[in-house]
Amino acid sequence: MTHRDKGRFAAKHPSEKKANPNIARLIDKYAKAGKITCNQSFMIAEELKIPPAAVGVAIDMMEVSITHCQLGLFGYSPERRIIKPVESPVPALAVAIRCAREVSAVSCAALWEIAAANSVSKLEAAGTCEALGIKIRPCQLGAF
Repeated sequence: MTHRDKGRFAAKHPSEKKANPNIARLIDKYAKAGKITCNQSFMIAEELKIPPAAVGVAIDMMEVSITHCQLGLFGYSPERRIIKPVESPVPALAVAIRCAREVSAVSCAALWEIAAANSVSKLEAAGTCEALGIKIRPCQLGAF
């Protein structure tokens, strides 16, 4: 969901779906002014030993906005995204990204693994995708 969907995040889930109370408690702990960072969302998943997608569903059901995507794709102000194409992609990184892509996109999860395996930041990996014209989706939290 995008910024235009603010206040309607729950609509992408079945109407009977409810936020897990354990997850909701931690979202309430970290969220400020109806917003929670991508990093905080992953901290919750790690603390509860659950998939990030489960945290993303609870965030949606609570109508909380996710900010500061660790790949720089959304949630920044005022420009919304901070991702920029790298000028000279690292060849090994570019090959790994091209190998991991499915059709025209690479998943957020795969990109995190590629960044770790190549000892580069998540932002550099995302910037390499931008330089190569490869989209990143889906988001591990379900934001896109």
